[in-house]
Amino acid sequence: MTSQSGKSGRGRAQYEEVERLLKEELGPELQITRFIGYGAMAGVFLGRETALQRLVAVKVMSPELAKDERARKRFEREAQSAAKISHPNVVAVHSIGRLSNDVPYLVMEYVKGRNLAEMLSAQGAFSVDETRRIVADVAGALDAAHKKGIVHRDVKPANVMYESDSGRVLLTDFGIAAILDSGEEEGVRLTRVGEVLGDPTYISPEQLNGDDITERSDVFALGIMACELLTGRGRDDTRAVQRQRLMALRNDPSKLNQLRPDVDAGLVSLVGRCMAQSPAHRPDPADVSKMLKQGGTDVTSPDMSVTLDSLGEPVGFLGRIRARRMPQIVGAYAAGGWLALEGIGLLLENIETIPDVTFDLALATYLFGLPGIIVLAWYHGKPGEQTLRMTEIWIHLTLVFLWIITCAFIIGNQGF
Repeated sequence: MTSQSGKSGRGRAQYEEVERLLKEELGPELQITRFIGYGAMAGVFLGRETALQRLVAVKVMSPELAKDERARKRFEREAQSAAKISHPNVVAVHSIGRLSNDVPYLVMEYVKGRNLAEMLSAQGAFSVDETRRIVADVAGALDAAHKKGIVHRDVKPANVMYESDSGRVLLTDFGIAAILDSGEEEGVRLTRVGEVLGDPTYISPEQLNGDDITERSDVFALGIMACELLTGRGRDDTRAVQRQRLMALRNDPSKLNQLRPDVDAGLVSLVGRCMAQSPAHRPDPADVSKMLKQGGTDVTSPDMSVTLDSLGEPVGFLGRIRARRMPQIVGAYAAGGWLALEGIGLLLENIETIPDVTFDLALATYLFGLPGIIVLAWYHGKPGEQTLRMTEIWIHLTLVFLWIITCAFIIGNQGF
């Protein structure tokens, strides 16, 4: 699963007993070859399945953390979550179990390579084309996870492996993923109320606020990760410097163009949409993947090719109009109204019992409805649930009042 370098000291020492148990209890079907490395939550060993003659990664929970039953369940949730996802850009989980000392482990696909965080530290920023490919593939992996009701909640370069031979990228570490409410028994949450999981640099505003987590939270982290791939992580940069750079981009995604002038406006716009403050304004990962793979060097989708301000809102009057889908909404109303008026005209020509005033009333209704539709599109044309505002209510009430007066005037002039 990983080939990060092993570390010495107390961290490595806690896995010596684990290594002994792995060799005793998993052999001879699975031979433990060597210790690869460890992180905050688990250690990783390289193994070989003798029957299939394939290399695997055996991920073992930190013995210290394994003393907590909640932590053990969260670790096992990683296997249960990842095993549900079948996608070429998700690390496959083969099996799960517990050692005799109650420390859980999982056997997973071995990826010969490094994670993106290690690559950023070693080589700096990625090219624009390579970043597009990586982000598109990770977005595809997230889409596959979301379709299974799984939110990753910790998307970042350290959790994306880069296979050295093929260049394939694979999303891993679903250890803190949450199953969306679906009525399934597995949907029981392991997170305490108010508990925030994940790296604060990458997690979404709603995560930081303790609000409900949705698939769009992963999209926000994907946007941050794209920024980091494009701006790099210098060897001499401290973590504070790296975080300061990313926090500046969180607040104003348009600064990406200043830090990396060769990034095209379309990509800057798409990354900005991913990092919108409101989850409703972020695109689906499937759309992100599709646009990056089909867009070449430009993202030209009408809903995505607008520039953004620091809140993720489109900048400029035309940009806001496109984002609210006003041309489509108003155009549909205009065409439908015109057809309705034509239909009423035909009825008046063929049915003498219909009063002539009917057409005038229909025309007045159509004309007063047009500004009403424009207002409706402005306030509710964007995807997602929109808030009903008093300004909108008063505009519509005024239009209704004027329509009533106009209709009364038309009827009065006809002698009714």
